[in-house]
Amino acid sequence: MSNLLNELIRYAVIYPEDREPLLRTCSTQKKNLITEIISAAIERARDSDPFVLPPKHVSINGLDDSSEVMVREADKLSLACTAEGSKPAATIDWYLRTIKLVPGVFKKTLSGGGFSQEAAKTTVLKGQDRRYTTVSSITLYPKMEQAGAVYTCEVNHPGLERPVRTSVTVGVFEKRVLFSVPPEVPQIRGYTPGTTVKAGDRLTLVCSTRGGRPAPTLLWLRGDTLADSSFATSAAGVTSNTFTFLVEPGHHGAVFRCEANNSGVARPLTASVRLHVL
Repeated sequence: MSNLLNELIRYAVIYPEDREPLLRTCSTQKKNLITEIISAAIERARDSDPFVLPPKHVSINGLDDSSEVMVREADKLSLACTAEGSKPAATIDWYLRTIKLVPGVFKKTLSGGGFSQEAAKTTVLKGQDRRYTTVSSITLYPKMEQAGAVYTCEVNHPGLERPVRTSVTVGVFEKRVLFSVPPEVPQIRGYTPGTTVKAGDRLTLVCSTRGGRPAPTLLWLRGDTLADSSFATSAAGVTSNTFTFLVEPGHHGAVFRCEANNSGVARPLTASVRLHVL
C-alpha cells in the first residue's frame, strides 16, 4: 500500500492526467484515502521550493525607479514598496541614502532633527494564483532640510540572483505663508474741511478703505473716544463705516477720526475732519 501511495502521489502531482487510470485500480475506501493524500500533496508541492518564483514587479507607490515625489513641508507622506507575484513571499528592507532603516522602530528625528519617520509596516497577501504580494510602507513628515533625500526599497527573494532595488527622491516645498497686507489709507466723504454745518443738522460721514489682508477694522473716533464701530467689507474688498449723528454746538472744533487697522500695519492708518459748527 505504501509503495502504491507514493507512486500515486508522484504521478498525480507531476502528471495529473495519469491520476484517473491509477485510481481505477483501487477500492472505494482506498480511492477516497488516496484522493485526500493527493490533495494534501498538491498543496505541499505548490508551496515547496521547486515552485520558487521571484517577484514579477517591484515599485514604490507604483512609480518608476528614480522618480521624484513632492510633498509640502511637514505634511504626511506615505511610501509603499510593493513586490508582486512571488513564491514564497519576498522580504523588503528600506534605506535612507545608504542607511538601513530598522523595522519596527519609530524615528523621531534623523540628520539633526530634519524629519519624523514612522516605523515600517509590512503586509503579505496571498493571491488566488498562490503567489504572494509583499507591501512595506513607511510614513514621513519631511522638513525643508530633507529635500532631495533618496529612499530605497530593497527586495530579497530566493528566486533572485541579487536583490532588486528601486528608489524615489523626496522633494519638499514650503508651506504657503499668508503674509499680512496693509489696507489703503482711508478716505472720508460727507464733509468738506472749512465748510460750516449748523447745530441740529444730521451729518453723515462715510469712511472707506480698499484692500488689506486680513480685512481691516474701520472705526470712527471723536478724540480718543470710540464713536462708531459698525464697519463692513464688500466682496470687492472695500471696507466702509458710515457714521450718522446730530450736530451739536459742542462739536465745533471737534476732530472726528477714522482708523483702519490690521496685522499688516504697525499703527492704524488714519484720516480725520475738524468740524466748524454755527
